[in-house]
Amino acid sequence: MENIDAKGSTASYILQAITSVMAGYLFVVNPYIPITLSTLLCMLTVLIAYRFEEIESVEKKPTSVKETIKDMKEGFQFMIHSHRLKALLLFTSLFVGVLMMISTYEKSLLQDLSVKPQYFGIIFAILTLEQGVSVQFQNKIHNRFRNKTLAFLSIPIFVSFIIIGITVALNLNRMVTIIAVIAMFAVQHFFRSPYWTLENKYITNFTDDYIRVKILSANKTLKAIFRIIITFLAGLLLNYNTTSEAYLIIGVVGLIGIGLVLKYMQKKVGLEPEKYEKSDIDYRKD
Repeated sequence: MENIDAKGSTASYILQAITSVMAGYLFVVNPYIPITLSTLLCMLTVLIAYRFEEIESVEKKPTSVKETIKDMKEGFQFMIHSHRLKALLLFTSLFVGVLMMISTYEKSLLQDLSVKPQYFGIIFAILTLEQGVSVQFQNKIHNRFRNKTLAFLSIPIFVSFIIIGITVALNLNRMVTIIAVIAMFAVQHFFRSPYWTLENKYITNFTDDYIRVKILSANKTLKAIFRIIITFLAGLLLNYNTTSEAYLIIGVVGLIGIGLVLKYMQKKVGLEPEKYEKSDIDYRKD
């Protein structure tokens, strides 16, 4: 399943890279062209999704809102009793919130550095292609670092935030600063890409068909809440600080925060199956 996800992600990243280059140059011609084309493509994807057909031979009764809420409630109940899942969800909620604000900060910082719009597309195309390559290493990263994988993927991202903040504050040569900033963007994109595939792998470990959907539903709900909170705070920072200062603040605070979360996870995640308590990996309906 992970290999299928990786291949699908790679194809998606390649298409994103192509459209990023196109969008950058079209924006220079007319800012409304990329927006119009994006809207048309969104409409096309809706139409394609509408044409999807159910492949299951046995018809299933449509899930009601009440049943969805019930499933989510069961997922939360399982999480409350599983130290492993609580630790994982604490990490994913914090880290995903930060990953989601990266794209906004990147564009804001490039604008502060007076990078021309047409170069935006080229820069993000290269970064997107890099993600398409790095996602292929997700299995190797997991096999190499095992229970330290999440630390390996998250810590460099927060360190890169700090480096960006310091580099811009030093007022170095403009070209040197831009190259250093883009290099740190590359670090962020390299590590964030394998994370998305591995996150689902870790969250759904030890689950069966009955509980898997419930846990994923509860997980996505929590991530959405934390994403809103972190995005709001990140935007608030930009009201009172420059983008580089905001990078530095989030880098320092985030590094401390993620360090504490990783410490909390140490004896709860990444253990051998026999070392977990039954309540951590065994779902019971009763």
